[in-house]
Amino acid sequence: DLVAGLVVAALSIPIAMGYAELVGLPAIYGLWASIIAPVAFALFTATRRVVFGMDSAAAAMTASMLATAGIASQDDIVAAMPLLTLFTALFLLLLAWARAGRFIRRMPLPVIHGFIFGIAVTVIIGQVPLLLGTTADMAGSIVDKFRALAACLPAASPACAAISAASIAALVLLRRLAPRVPAAIVVLAAASAAANLLAAAGASVAFLPAVSGTLPALAPLWPAGLDVPALLLAAFAIAVVVSLESLLCVETFSAGEMPAPSPDDEMRAFGAANACAGLFGCPPCSASMSRTAAGIASGSLSQMASVFSALIVAVVAFAAGSFMGFLPRCAL
Repeated sequence: DLVAGLVVAALSIPIAMGYAELVGLPAIYGLWASIIAPVAFALFTATRRVVFGMDSAAAAMTASMLATAGIASQDDIVAAMPLLTLFTALFLLLLAWARAGRFIRRMPLPVIHGFIFGIAVTVIIGQVPLLLGTTADMAGSIVDKFRALAACLPAASPACAAISAASIAALVLLRRLAPRVPAAIVVLAAASAAANLLAAAGASVAFLPAVSGTLPALAPLWPAGLDVPALLLAAFAIAVVVSLESLLCVETFSAGEMPAPSPDDEMRAFGAANACAGLFGCPPCSASMSRTAAGIASGSLSQMASVFSALIVAVVAFAAGSFMGFLPRCAL
């Protein structure tokens, strides 16, 4: 479990920071989510090896729903996130109370994949300016988004574009040629070294802001000025996606466990873990297919692997926060 925890932490650190940035939060929130959510989930789940934390579908859905609700600036997203995640947790618990788990997991896979694919395309378009080291107003229709992209191209940084392209290519190659290598952390380390060398040579590269080494604190839960109906609608949509992705992960990686995990009980575990994450301002989390598979391949036997992973991430968040200033946004 300790070895598996090391592997899961090595994957979680760069991935969670990237997803936090995608949602619109400072990267440190991704690390906090990777501390709180896995430990809380370990306390409530009946599964032995499923890993819980920030993952692609939940992050993409959160980013999409925040944009739909008109919550765009980082300060507004930080203020709205605790309530959004707590509402998501509430809907997950309500779905569990209504015994909806058995019905949710029977939703046709083409519907799930099409829904998530559509969200992914929208989010990818919105991330292109960051890949190019520039900014653009990505609000409005798809036509407006492409116009904004065209307008931001003259301000693009060649260094950021090169780092982004090299990072994507390296991720694809490593996963095909060396699948056991923790590609995310290797690529982020190499891209950070290259970005700092380019910046020292005078190239324009945008980095994350450095943060003082810190662990999460309780967040204000109900700031003034929030559009509560919009957050409720967003939370319901996010809860459905979390349920779909997480129940699929549980069903895939808990086959043969006795007794078999109940989908409704697992929905309660998803809700409880997100409630704990929301208290500290973290975004909604879900079960992770990729990190669960990596943990199992590394020999995980119980939820202690997730606990060890959370402890390792906590050490990184506390001791290495100042090093975030060396991480390039375009690579993340």
